[in-house]
Amino acid sequence: MKKNIKNLTIILLLLIILFFLIKSNFLIKKNIINTSKLFITQVFPSLFPMFILSSILINYGFVEILSYFFSYPFYHIFKINPKTAYIFIMSLLTGSPSNAKYTIQLVKDNYITKKDAEKILCFSFFANPIFIINSTFPIFRDLNIVLKIIFSLYVSNIFIGLIFRNFNKCNKNNKLNFKNILTNINQKTKKLNEILTSIIFDAIKTMLLIFSSMIIFSILSNIIIQLIPTNNFFKVLISGLLEMSNGLFNLQTLNISLYLKEILAITFLSFSGICIIFQIKSILNEENISLKYFILSRFIHVVFAILTFSIII
Repeated sequence: MKKNIKNLTIILLLLIILFFLIKSNFLIKKNIINTSKLFITQVFPSLFPMFILSSILINYGFVEILSYFFSYPFYHIFKINPKTAYIFIMSLLTGSPSNAKYTIQLVKDNYITKKDAEKILCFSFFANPIFIINSTFPIFRDLNIVLKIIFSLYVSNIFIGLIFRNFNKCNKNNKLNFKNILTNINQKTKKLNEILTSIIFDAIKTMLLIFSSMIIFSILSNIIIQLIPTNNFFKVLISGLLEMSNGLFNLQTLNISLYLKEILAITFLSFSGICIIFQIKSILNEENISLKYFILSRFIHVVFAILTFSIII
């Protein structure tokens, strides 16, 4: 009975979507074009090269090298496998859902466990710094504000790491020998020409997933806004909580105070939007990694980021 109700509900929702696709074809088409432009001009250039670079770095032993140098803070401060330092540092540079891509890769290669993966996902969520600058500078026209937003988002992740310190504790920190690390790297490293094609195809597959989900959630956002008659503020809020990049793009249209715009921008960037949560879930599905604590950490991140930003301004 429950399954029948679920199936009927899905059919009903799909029929509603189909109705609006026909009824508001022009608006939805315009929305898809704008989302595609955002993907091509901001998301793809910042993520695709980094996906390829990160896979090559893993092949050449960068995970082991970072774990050697960051062994102390990651084990003693966060009580987590030092090899997760790679996920944290690469995510700082590339943003999310890259953190899920690096996490699944390290789980598959047996560098970290699923428990390590669940924990590092909680405090390695970063919006791409280039994306933050490109999407928020047109709103505020002040690099100082943009840098404070980035600082607030990054520092908040450290707080989350400390909050989750005793969750899924790593109880053993093997002393690493740098000479042994280099020997292991030389033994397992593959030639670049052997792996480059598979790396490129894997990166393209992930980018297509990101692009498709951005389109789907921008359409859903458009339909929800049409179904719920509301003012422009709530329209932007709904679009930002569903799909972050569209929310930030639409933030420019709001006639509200500068501080409220800053808070909304931080909310969208720290919560990430259901679209990116869906992307991360899709990437991690293969290894069945739970997102329960990751989703909880999104709400904690919003609160800490807003508090941090409010203090520093």
